[in-house]
Order: sequence, then structure tokens, then C-alpha cells
Amino acid sequence: MMKNRCFAIVVFIIICILITTVFPAVTFAEEGKADSYWGNIPGGRTFAFAESRYYNGTNYIEVFNVGFFMGVSGEYYANGDWTDLSNVYKREDYYKSETFIEYTENASPGQLPRPEGYPTNDVGGDADGTLPSYNAGTYTSLSWAGFSMFGRKAKLNYNTEAVTNASGVTTYVEIWKVEPELALTLDREQIEHGAEFTASLTINNHFDNMEGLPAAEEVVFIPKNAVQISDTVKENNQYTASFRAVTDPNASELEIEAGVSQDAVNYKPKTLSLIQALPTQDIWSINIEKRWDGVPESERKEVSIAISSGSFYISGLKLNSENDWSETIADVEATALGEHFKVTEQDGERFALSQEITLDEANRKINIILTNRPAVSPTEPSPEPTAPPTAPAGSTDDNGNSPVDTTPKTGDDAMNSAFLAVLAIAAGGVCTAMILYKKRCRKT
Repeated sequence: MMKNRCFAIVVFIIICILITTVFPAVTFAEEGKADSYWGNIPGGRTFAFAESRYYNGTNYIEVFNVGFFMGVSGEYYANGDWTDLSNVYKREDYYKSETFIEYTENASPGQLPRPEGYPTNDVGGDADGTLPSYNAGTYTSLSWAGFSMFGRKAKLNYNTEAVTNASGVTTYVEIWKVEPELALTLDREQIEHGAEFTASLTINNHFDNMEGLPAAEEVVFIPKNAVQISDTVKENNQYTASFRAVTDPNASELEIEAGVSQDAVNYKPKTLSLIQALPTQDIWSINIEKRWDGVPESERKEVSIAISSGSFYISGLKLNSENDWSETIADVEATALGEHFKVTEQDGERFALSQEITLDEANRKINIILTNRPAVSPTEPSPEPTAPPTAPAGSTDDNGNSPVDTTPKTGDDAMNSAFLAVLAIAAGGVCTAMILYKKRCRKT
């Protein structure tokens, strides 16, 4: 039993060694790792080496070297020019110094010694690559144009006319989503409660490719203390949507969060927030109550109320038994109210009406109490005054005397009395003047 276990363990170890030797681990590409082709180079094919990059709005890719398949599986340049499969050189590696330039341009094939640090592979080639699309993603084929070789007397050693332009060349290139550069603005510097406004999101790194930007449905707007009232509209690199601020007077600010969703093809998810203060409001409520004083239940009918003060006006308020003869008007701005209130009651003309209006500063409430009482009957008008009665002619009182005439004196009798009084005064004045004159004469 023990021998069987030991044998199984040995077999397992041998299998593991064979797997790791025959099937080496594949190194998958990582974002930001330009040489993502390692671990993705297939054997038996000509392979275009290109560096992975972030989305830039184009389908251009630089092919910095090419490994030509020469008919031997897993080998490039079977003639010995491509000997180092652990490093892929670029054109600039052959021209780093004057010594490198001299050797590259003048050395004969196989000339030794090579300058220290000179590329192991004698030659290479580069070209302008074109990917099937400009979108982010993974590409395993490309086309190139303008292929040109470099290295030791490259043009003398190889004929490149057949591969100057090629299509369907195997490659491995990753184009990663780029992080969007966002800007968020509102079209109003100050927003009132309940006001409408527009938010605009701009993606600045558009690379002059408006088609490569996120679609309108791939951009999100997330409002707080506001509601979106329109669809998102895309125009070039700008996205706009309309909103309405809440009417809740307790809301002191609103927030708009906008950005790119995870569904975008070429851009990473990212959002940006903008907070806008809402103006502080002095908000009141108006409580109106109907009371009945001495009015029978059967005569208490629904009434309609109108209230006005300053620029505030409301009408058609119904007070009845169903709402317990009271109603509340909420969210009234103090700036709309004036110094005085005018309360009009319709359908209640048959009752006497009194009003009581009080202010509750602490709770920002205006209390209006309307009291109806039975109407008072109007008083009888006073009769017109009549002339005192006159006694009939020839009649006497109980003592046998003739009655006294109480009728005011009018006519000639009154005029005669006044004339006699004036005449008497004038005569007295004349007499006084004569006496004074005689006394003066005696003295002289």
C-alpha cells in the first residue's frame, strides 16, 4: 500500500515537471504594459511586434519589428540573424552611439567583434501598422505599409519588395480604455427652488474623433435635490440635459453628478460632481379656520375663501365639515406677503363675519380665524320730525285760559322790534352829544 502511494506521488511530480516544461505558463497582458505580446506570440507565423497603448482616436499602430517565419516552427530568421527571442529590438537600438552607427552602416555580415551592447540580432524591420478599428479592444491581426529594414547593411542583405505592404499579419495588440478628462458646468450661477436649468458635461480628450466618444446613452447624469426633465443630448464632445430643482424649502443645495458609464467602448467609467447652493428662503404657512357661533348645524354650509396680501393671492379655498372647517397653505415665501391681509368669504353673506389674524413667529405660521354669527336684524328708521301741534281756534285749557302759541314768530312783527331798538339808540346818542356841547360853551 505504501509503495503504491509513493509511486503515485512520483508520477504526479513527473507529470507536473512535464507540464511546466512542455507547456510554459502564458503571461497575459496587463493594462499599461506595452510589451503585452509576450505570452501571445504564436509559432509558425510571421509576427508583427507592436506596443499596446491607450485609446487615442486612431487605428494607427507602430510596428517596430517583424519576426519572419522561415519554415521552422518556433524560429525566426533561421539564417541566424534573429537569434535572441527574449528581446525585441527597435531601430534606435542600432544607432545609439557613433560606434553603433559605424558598425551598422559598414560592417560586413558576421563581422566580429561587435561593439559591446550591440543588438544580438543583426537586422530588423519596422512599418506603419493599421488596426481593423480605432476602438479599444484586443487585436490579433493588422495591415502595414512602408516596411523598411534596419541593422547591419540591412538593405544590402535582404530584398523587402515583397513585404513592403502586407495585410492580415499576425500580431497581438491591446488598445486600453482611456480615462476621460471631464468638465461639468451649469447654465445658471444661481438656481431658485423649483427653477429649471441645464447641466453640460464635456469630454476634453476627444482626440478629434467625435464618433469614438461615448454615445448619449453611455453618459449618466445623477441629480440630487433635482429631477431630470429631458433626454441627454450629445453634440460633438458635449452632453447636455435639463433639470428642475426641488421646491422643498428645506433643501439648501443641489448636486449634479455626471460622467461616463461602464458601457462606454473607449473610455473608462468616471464621474464628476458639482454642488450648487440653493438660496435660503423665509417660508411660512397659512392656517385658516372657520368657526360658528350660535349658528345651527343645519345652516352651516360650505364657504369659499380668497386671501390676498402683497403679491400673494389664492382663491377657491373650500372650508366644510369634511375638512373640519380648516385648511393649510404651505410653502409661502415671506417676500410675497405684504403688511396687511384681505380675507374674503363667499357664500357666507347671510351671516355676520369677524376675523382674527395672528402671527406665530417661532413656527412661521399665520393663523386666520373666521367666525360666523347669526345676522342681526336692521333697526327701524327714526320718523321725520313734525311741527308742534297747534290748538284749534277758540279753545281753552282746563283752567279756562286761552292756549299759548308755541309756533316760532316769523314775518313783520320781528322786523318792527328791531327797527325801534335801533332808533332808540340813535336818539340817545344825539342827546348825549348836545349836552356835551353846551357844557363846553359855558366854560368858554
